[in-house]
Amino acid sequence: MKKARILYGMIVLFTLSAMIYSQYRYFIALLIIEAIFPILLYMLLKYDLNHISIHYLGDSNGWVDEDIHLYLEVISTTLFAIGSVEFNIAYHNIVFDDCRTFHYHQNLNRHSTQIPCSFKAKLCGDVTMTCKEVYFYDLFGLCRIRFPFSQRQNMTIIPEKLKIDMTRKKDLSYFKEGNHDYLLQKGFDMSDIYDLRNYHDGDDIRHIHWKLSAKMQQMLLKEGSHNSSINTVMLVDIGLYQHQKKLDPVKLSHALSYAMSLSETLIQQGLPHYIVVSHSEKMSWIPVLGIDDLNYARTLWLCSPLQKNNGTTLPLFLSEQYELPFSKMLYFTVGDFISDINVVSQDMDLTAITVKDSIDDVKSLKKGTVQFIELPSSHLTQNIYHFDI
Repeated sequence: MKKARILYGMIVLFTLSAMIYSQYRYFIALLIIEAIFPILLYMLLKYDLNHISIHYLGDSNGWVDEDIHLYLEVISTTLFAIGSVEFNIAYHNIVFDDCRTFHYHQNLNRHSTQIPCSFKAKLCGDVTMTCKEVYFYDLFGLCRIRFPFSQRQNMTIIPEKLKIDMTRKKDLSYFKEGNHDYLLQKGFDMSDIYDLRNYHDGDDIRHIHWKLSAKMQQMLLKEGSHNSSINTVMLVDIGLYQHQKKLDPVKLSHALSYAMSLSETLIQQGLPHYIVVSHSEKMSWIPVLGIDDLNYARTLWLCSPLQKNNGTTLPLFLSEQYELPFSKMLYFTVGDFISDINVVSQDMDLTAITVKDSIDDVKSLKKGTVQFIELPSSHLTQNIYHFDI
């Protein structure tokens, strides 16, 4: 448009110079026409815009690492002066707070034009597409008018399914009732006492066994039981930042995809579980008993932003002693393990998994009941790893 205006300005100056230094009167008429012409174009362009509509077309779902086919359809019942359209489309991934803007310029020579706005999805999660700064130009590029368009298009980018090899370890603490396996262990049900222990500062005095304490001449605390078919909890402790440094969103997306695949593998192994994630320092508990629950959990995952800092879910979890009702914990994070992993109850079978950039091979270390596993981010989506849960 800038070049067209410069060229037209040069033509007007040439006509003006010719009129001044020439005796021909038709240069005056030509100069008047050149002055009126942009005004006429502007009026016709504005008339065309009153008969224009814009719509989104294309996919509402897509897969990571695949092309997402989207179109912006421009429909006009009149084409007196419209020549082209220019606009920006901003893509915002809600999960990773990732924003990208793409610029488009398309000539319009038909009453209905579909402008391709396709892109390759690199991150999983819900994406909001917003069309901004829509300008229509006349046929010669001399005039442009901004077109008000605020409609948004939402789409979901589904994570890739990663293959995981898992073996379920036998837990001898189960008892069977009906079609479900139950586990009797420590929990929050004080109507059924699981065990007694000495009172320590900070314990809830409401749980003191007063009669037995008086008889034994020492303060004894009741520990409740937990009878449930869900004895496994999976903590997903992935954040956007670690040590005040923003992590690569593509690698975070692969890690989140791996966590979802781990949850699916647990269900395939007959291990119902809770998925625990945190947002804004509040924890969300998602029970996963089967594939339907897993699909629901995946939907919640893909529409919720990640926590800001990596490694904030576990401290919240431990501060409320939420680990008591569970015998198994699967802890999943990225980068370095936080120190709180060392204070998890020794009564729990803990598998701690992290995805790291600084390694090329899998590293595994066993400390008591805790199994530490480090996976290389560069091979996360290609290799198949084995876990004993």
